[in-house]
Amino acid sequence: MSTSTAAVTRTAQMAARPTLRSIRMIMDPDELQNASPRSLLKTRASARRLASFHRTWIFVGVVAEAEILLGDRVQHISSSGLWGIESFAHAHLRREGEAQFAELIDILDALGITVDLPFTAVPWSGR
Repeated sequence: MSTSTAAVTRTAQMAARPTLRSIRMIMDPDELQNASPRSLLKTRASARRLASFHRTWIFVGVVAEAEILLGDRVQHISSSGLWGIESFAHAHLRREGEAQFAELIDILDALGITVDLPFTAVPWSGR
């Protein structure tokens, strides 16, 4: 392929409208926080929480991720994510998941991708 043909092909790919392939919410262990939870030792209640750490709960992070097709390339785009959330804090995880989803929708909207999918329909998984 000549240089000019490659440039035309690349220009055509860049001009192609991106299409959404999938969206998912990811909740993964927060490896940094889980490695050194000593910051929890501030009160007796904190000592009890630390005693149950890794047995009944861990710190996790939440991020929203989209897979888009741009020309013939698959790209992964994600929200900024938030880490250091206690795994038992279900309401906080849901609120943060909703915020991460909204952030991702804004990013996709800036790319010209409209998403008509409610947060409740988005699957959650680990990486």
